[in-house]
Amino acid sequence: MTVLANGIQIQKTTILLAFGLLVAIVAGAYVFGSAASSIPQSAKANGSGQGGILNAVQEPLAFAAAQVAAPRTGGCGCGIGGGANTVTPDPSKAVLLNSTNASGGKDAQDIFIKAKNDGTYDKAEVTVKAGSPVRLHFTADTDAGCGRQMVIYGLNIRAVSTNGEEDVVDFIPQQAGTYEYNCGMRMWRAGRLVVV
Repeated sequence: MTVLANGIQIQKTTILLAFGLLVAIVAGAYVFGSAASSIPQSAKANGSGQGGILNAVQEPLAFAAAQVAAPRTGGCGCGIGGGANTVTPDPSKAVLLNSTNASGGKDAQDIFIKAKNDGTYDKAEVTVKAGSPVRLHFTADTDAGCGRQMVIYGLNIRAVSTNGEEDVVDFIPQQAGTYEYNCGMRMWRAGRLVVV
């Protein structure tokens, strides 16, 4: 306990809290001053007679409010929280198989792809035959972020690995070509599905 000159007793914790508050106020003033000085001249004086700084603050706040109000299932905006295989493939390029038209695994080309937590896939390229059933076995590291969703672009095939579990998707690629597979946000190092 510290005793001040006028006889008031203050605990060390109170002094530390007061000092921390003072540091936070000074740091906040510095950050706010820096942010205000970085506002473009067009925002400071927008010609309408209204405060440009107020507009420069309102626009980001409106954007943030729109992001909060927008429905989202994945924490990073990729939408991986929803059900798997909700993307409808282009029937001219791929046919998504389900319980009524699945091959039951007979003659299916099994491909295994894993998204690793370093932003890569364990296979950079996979080759399959056009017109033959493909059974995609997709898994991802539990900490792979948006890589837990994989989309085969051009075929619109989607797989989601929740908690490292395997997602199996059956489809038949119809057209030969090279198709990129990546996360739903295309932030991963892309792989290639080559249909021959």
